[in-house]
Amino acid sequence: MIRDTAVYVFPGVGSYGTEFKSLLPRIRPKGKIVRYPNRYDPEYTVSERSFDDLVAHCVKDLTSNKIGYSVKLIGHSFGAYLAYSCAVAIENSGLSVDSLVVLGANSPSSSLPEIPTSDEETLQYLNRIQPTRLQHT
Repeated sequence: MIRDTAVYVFPGVGSYGTEFKSLLPRIRPKGKIVRYPNRYDPEYTVSERSFDDLVAHCVKDLTSNKIGYSVKLIGHSFGAYLAYSCAVAIENSGLSVDSLVVLGANSPSSSLPEIPTSDEETLQYLNRIQPTRLQHT
C-alpha cells in the first residue's frame, strides 16, 4: 500500500512561517504550517504553560486522523527544537516519523566546546583551531 505524505513545518518563533513560503505550495494539501497556540487566533484560550505542554498540544494535532500517512517534519530555529521533540514523542507513542529536517538550531546531542577560563587555555584553544595564525600577529 502506498501511503500519502503529510509534511508539517514548524516555523521559528518570530516568523509565523514566512521562511517556508516557497515550500508551502509544494506540500499542500496534505502539509501545513504548525500553528502554535495563542499566536494565530486571539480567541484561542488554552495557554501552554511549558515547552512540554506545547509539544503535547502539537503531537495531538499532528497525530489526529493521520492513519496511513507518512509523516515528515521540518523545523526552523525554535521550530527545529519543537519538531525534534514532537518526533520523539510520536515515536514514543508507537507511531513513526519518516523524516525530520531541522534548520538553524544545534542538534540536541551536540555539545558545545568548553570556554577557556585563562590566558593559557585561550592560547591553547586558538593554537588548536588555527595553529599558524598566532605566529603572524
